[in-house]
Amino acid sequence: MRASRLFGYSPLLLALAASGLARAAADDGLQLNAGLGWQHDDNLLRVPDNDPGYDGQRADSWRQLDLGATFDHLYGRQRIQASVQLSRVNFDHFSQLDYHGKDARATWFWQLGSQFEGKLGATYVELLAPYTDLRTSARNLRVQHSHFFDGAWRMHPRWRARVGYQEDRYSYELTSQRPNNRREQALEAGLDYLPPGGSEIGVMVRRLEGRYVYLRPFALALDDFAQDEYRVRVNWLASAKTTVKLLAGWTARTQDAFGPGRVSGVTGRLSVAYAPTAKTSVDAAIWRDFAPIESSVVSYTLNRGASVAVGWQASAKVRVDASSAFEQRDYSARNALPAALARIDLDDTLRSTALNLRYTPSRKVQIGVNLSKQVRSGSRALGIGAFSSTSVGINAGFVF
Repeated sequence: MRASRLFGYSPLLLALAASGLARAAADDGLQLNAGLGWQHDDNLLRVPDNDPGYDGQRADSWRQLDLGATFDHLYGRQRIQASVQLSRVNFDHFSQLDYHGKDARATWFWQLGSQFEGKLGATYVELLAPYTDLRTSARNLRVQHSHFFDGAWRMHPRWRARVGYQEDRYSYELTSQRPNNRREQALEAGLDYLPPGGSEIGVMVRRLEGRYVYLRPFALALDDFAQDEYRVRVNWLASAKTTVKLLAGWTARTQDAFGPGRVSGVTGRLSVAYAPTAKTSVDAAIWRDFAPIESSVVSYTLNRGASVAVGWQASAKVRVDASSAFEQRDYSARNALPAALARIDLDDTLRSTALNLRYTPSRKVQIGVNLSKQVRSGSRALGIGAFSSTSVGINAGFVF
């Protein structure tokens, strides 16, 4: 870790800390937090099996310094939440990946009378994009700007109407990834029935449109798309210990860069949260949906997956969480693809497992240890092979 780079960043961190502490004295809604972390990955850049890696190196370790502030305050019926997080990440070997991370979020949870409520907000996130589907040792920062609004009208004690809008903009530092630069706009509307007991049953329609900035390789066209969703939404409090959530229905997607490009089918997600005791929890989910992919060849996949997570509050200060997920990604969702790609199997799978131990010696200090593993079967069409990676780390967080 290059100390000069880290110390060069310290004046900004100290200035933010001083400002945050001064304001915290005047308003209990503001808190300052800091964190330190170390992580090691035996295949940082997701190099395929039997490949020696870049510079003959596959593994690397990195250190991360975080400093941020959170604000949460209620003004009458209006609630304001905001947070800012700055990070400095330094790698031991692949020093070209060193970067400053930024995460800023603000949300106004508004309420007018007893019938109208919703939220208005924006986010800005800048971080290192994952290398799961990217073959390079160069740095690739991803910037995401988002803003959103939703509102609900309680027209009747048992009925609620909802509308929402969200816009996301993505941009990538690496030239080869710029075909993924895009703007996504989503508009939705829904109607919910609210039976006694706190459950919710509703229907919703959603229109999602994507606009790309650069031509996608092999397509020689912009990969703009439009997606229409018609879904049922259920939040069922089955018992004091079990909650079932369902968002599923029919999706039609049009993306013409590779030909007709129109696909449709059943999509959605079903999740179950079960808390057998006050100290244990089990969360499981299955899904089938379209998802973006950070690839230079294709821009989205049709994913089918399942996950399970188990939590155990071992004591008042110790918590253990374990999770496992499986996902099959289908790249051949379009009706038309170049002949060279159409002859190749366009599926692969991702498997991931994680184990986290969290120790909270006091209300303002938290120490964590994590172990995770990721395995991909690979896809020749995208030029990515099978790989596996194992990561281990330790971190400490402080609240002032």
